[in-house]
Amino acid sequence: SSSSSSSSSSSSSSSSSSSSSKLPLPTLDPAPILSALDAAVLGNDWPDFFELNPEDLFHALRVIAVRTKAEWGLLFERLEGCDPESLQVRYWTFGTRVDPNRMSEVIPVSFSLDDEAAAALLESEPRSLKGLVGTVVTGPRGAFRFEKDMTARYALALPKRDPQARFTTLARAYHAHFGGGLWQPLDVSAALLGMGSEAQIVVASDAYEHAALPLGNAPLVLPSTLRSFQTLSRAIAEADGSLFDPGVPNTHWTHPR
Repeated sequence: SSSSSSSSSSSSSSSSSSSSSKLPLPTLDPAPILSALDAAVLGNDWPDFFELNPEDLFHALRVIAVRTKAEWGLLFERLEGCDPESLQVRYWTFGTRVDPNRMSEVIPVSFSLDDEAAAALLESEPRSLKGLVGTVVTGPRGAFRFEKDMTARYALALPKRDPQARFTTLARAYHAHFGGGLWQPLDVSAALLGMGSEAQIVVASDAYEHAALPLGNAPLVLPSTLRSFQTLSRAIAEADGSLFDPGVPNTHWTHPR
């Protein structure tokens, strides 16, 4: 299995990353990896920060890169949702074993408020953040109590009249408090690539520079033009996670959109 050569986490955000040291695997050509990602962007088959459906409100994005002796795989996970019922991880797969005609798929995330009064708070008017302190929610890592200082600690400031402000505050606080607490375990997510028991994780990060789809007249940015993806493809090809340079991350909810 891979050994961790670098990792980072912060109590003020949910961002984290890990990478393997050089794995004893043959070197692959990185060009097809970048070409597949560029084609995905051009074909609008790509995780983005914005969705037309309000229920798909963006919270976080994670990339996981996997290698075997002769194959590679990439998984992108987008944490999204505007209430406990719509909270989910939508994922996109790329790689030598992935059907090019596949669609993105979703995995529901378990997230519940532990009393009826707290659940009613999400729907009541006015839509302020007042009253959240002491609210207990239960998610994949167990129970969690929202405390007053968490809004500042986890950079959760939101427009108080935002219809989703209360849920977004609780979900993001939970995610940050547990260091990515709404993600699946890495090995569970990596298994979605269907690469078998020999697959090894090379890179996993939710803090990197992602290629966003253009809005309005904004220019198109292909993954192949970003250092984050250039080095990611090299890291996969050479089975060496230390080659990955995340660039200037734009995947956290505090990044201006």
